[in-house]
Amino acid sequence: MNQRLKSMLPLLVALFLLTPLSIRGQDSPTPNKLSDSEISAAIQADIKDTSRIAGGKINVSSKAGLVTLSGTATSLLDMQMAVAVAKRTRGVEAVLNQLIVVASDRSDDDIRDDVGRVLRINDSVDEPRIAVDVSRREVSMTGKVDSLAEKRIAELAASGVSGVTAVNNQITVRLSSDRTDEEIAEEIRGLIVHSVYLDDASVLVSVEDHVAKLSGTVPSVEAKDQVEQVAEIWGVSAVDVSEVKVDAARRDESQRRNLYADVTDATIQEALLRSFRSDPIVFSHINTIESSVKEGVVTLKGRVNRLRIKNRA
Repeated sequence: MNQRLKSMLPLLVALFLLTPLSIRGQDSPTPNKLSDSEISAAIQADIKDTSRIAGGKINVSSKAGLVTLSGTATSLLDMQMAVAVAKRTRGVEAVLNQLIVVASDRSDDDIRDDVGRVLRINDSVDEPRIAVDVSRREVSMTGKVDSLAEKRIAELAASGVSGVTAVNNQITVRLSSDRTDEEIAEEIRGLIVHSVYLDDASVLVSVEDHVAKLSGTVPSVEAKDQVEQVAEIWGVSAVDVSEVKVDAARRDESQRRNLYADVTDATIQEALLRSFRSDPIVFSHINTIESSVKEGVVTLKGRVNRLRIKNRA
């Protein structure tokens, strides 16, 4: 395995594990409410089954839907994965992260070099505009990027570096969009409607001075994270989800079947183009990507200049 691929493996694994997943025990349209002990046991079992989370001692407790993670993790990425596992568990309404990352013997200089390296090999981030400083194994990043997605990816990349115990992300978003607040709000509403992960969500969207403000209810903490990421489109400088509440009783898998029972290829095509226009990485290449839909199968053709754009599309 070449060195470049080895360096990217932690980030690729993290992206896979942090992508919204099916939730255990969710086959029933109206699942029974889990007890605190059942929630804790399910999370503990999932953490144990996640092969990437190795070492450390992670303790799980639950009270009235509030899950607390305590103990130690061997890396910052392991800690984030454990939190993601807890968030995707049915019945969880909030996660309190009290995990401590065990400090390694790596020097700040070595960590700084590796963070710079992963930013350079990650073609989703314009690394020269990001300054990195490391003190006592805590990474601080400053600079400007073109989208919230780039900011999020840069933080995730730094989190995957061995020895990092915390990331202080002070990167700001450079606004280059000339779209109005209402145009941005309409794009976000459309993306939420067409997201297969948010069928049970009831979310209102408003945008003021390029800040997206979301309110309403979602069925899980994972769905709350997902709706925040959906809103991180080109032209948005920040997303406020403080008024989005978690209500596990909203979960109803039959809504998905009803919502998508009569979807046509034309409807899928329309939703696909909306996603491309709004995506902070793909939007500038929309004229070079040709898409078609036939019987629910999407075909993409064209030419782009980065593998990340192809994968994102």
